[in-house]
Amino acid sequence: MLAQRRSASSSVSASARTRTTGSVPEGLTSSLPRPSSAAFSASAAQALPAGFWGVVPQAVPSLEQLQRLRRGGVESVRVPINWNVVQPTRGGVFSWDGTDTEVEEAADAGIRVFPFLSGVPAWAGVPSVFVPGSGRTVRAAAHLPVGGAARSGWVAFVQAAIGRYGPNGSFWAEHPTVPKLPVRTWQIWNEENFEYFVARPNPAEYGKLVGISYAAVKALDPGAQVILGGMFARPKGGRSKAKPKRNYFAADFLVHPTFYDPCSLVVLEALACGLPVVISDQVNIHRELSNAGAATVVTCSIDAVAAGIDAALADTGNRRRIAALGPAMVRDRYGWDAVVPRLIARYTEAIGVTSRQTQRS
Repeated sequence: MLAQRRSASSSVSASARTRTTGSVPEGLTSSLPRPSSAAFSASAAQALPAGFWGVVPQAVPSLEQLQRLRRGGVESVRVPINWNVVQPTRGGVFSWDGTDTEVEEAADAGIRVFPFLSGVPAWAGVPSVFVPGSGRTVRAAAHLPVGGAARSGWVAFVQAAIGRYGPNGSFWAEHPTVPKLPVRTWQIWNEENFEYFVARPNPAEYGKLVGISYAAVKALDPGAQVILGGMFARPKGGRSKAKPKRNYFAADFLVHPTFYDPCSLVVLEALACGLPVVISDQVNIHRELSNAGAATVVTCSIDAVAAGIDAALADTGNRRRIAALGPAMVRDRYGWDAVVPRLIARYTEAIGVTSRQTQRS
């Protein structure tokens, strides 16, 4: 995904507007020129607004992981609060157990929770239908909860969440030893243009949901912010096989800080499109890419990855150099003309070994 204000992924295309600061730690190796100390100046850090760095974990992080994120400068973590999970039965008591744990551990680590509210329980009267194109394997709400019982239930859910985690939330009263970091920012839905979150996306309907939610939030916490849901990306040319470079139209480089990748196609795809890459030393081809001057290679640590991003950002000629180097390198080393002969040689060698072993037996 593209790096935004609040995002995280094991493989990230980073925008040039994103910056990190700090000294270059040991363990960073790069084929790119080292940035000057000015690139890591304190003034750059001061230019960032509070709460700039956030993550979107793909699984619930442990306390230890949250603490590591905080040491790396992360200030917020985006978490889902699903209405159908916290209130599965009509008139039932809201069950916050899972969210309580996430909020508590995030606060203990000094990280503020940034929730997105979504989901519709079956009892709310919104039919569940199969998602188009899913082969009748995935279901989603047919529409957003903007009318009738669904609307009133949604308002109650939103205000219950604020009553739990907002400035006067019951969670903080029940957990006096937990550092109080009340939720003041509420995101309404997720990828509201994507069928997996609402089977029949409707811009006017989403606008109505935002208005309903805004009124509900402001009634209990006038100082809170209401944030629009992030849209599912369909970049121009994203489905075009003829012009794959357009898939990277908003990126300045790709970050792939993986702990293990024996065959990194995403890295080769980026280079084939002329996109610079920052990769960990656990990518199996990191040495040859670094030796060819085609990658910034870092160790698997927060500081090293941050410094690698800084190094890539500081090298203004990087994009131009990789645009000239990357496509030819990928074609010459990893294209069919290069790979097939090596594959045939491997099979020939294996067949020969097997044949000799058979003859001996």
